[in-house]
Parts: sequence; C-alpha cells; structure tokens
Amino acid sequence: IGDGITQIDVYPFFLVTGKHADQDIPRLAAEINARNPNCTVTMLDYLGKGEGLADVMIEHIHAQGSTLR
Repeated sequence: IGDGITQIDVYPFFLVTGKHADQDIPRLAAEINARNPNCTVTMLDYLGKGEGLADVMIEHIHAQGSTLR
C-alpha cells in the first residue's frame, strides 16, 4: 500500500467455505480498508465456488487411472 497500490483483490484458495473464508479474511480486509482510505481491498469468491471445478477434479482423477464417474 505504501508503494502506491490502490486496489487489492483477495482470492481465498479454499475448496469449501469455512471460518477463514467466511469470517476471518473478510474481517481482515475490512480492517485494511478502514485504515487505508486510498486503497480498496475486495473479497473475491473462494476457489471452491468456481463453476466447473468439479469437472476439473474428475478429469485430474481420471488422468491418474481411476474409473470414477
């Protein structure tokens, strides 16, 4: 922030929501926003909310020889 950064996007790298993605990280982002009026911290959806993630995981499983359907 001291180097002139005005936007920070936070991308929680979690497969499921939980206390960190749901409470802790948004609270920290809000605290940073409150202390730094010239910088905006935006919370993005956590990784597991992304559409198509299940398909990517199944593809990865199949690539390892599993017959999971």
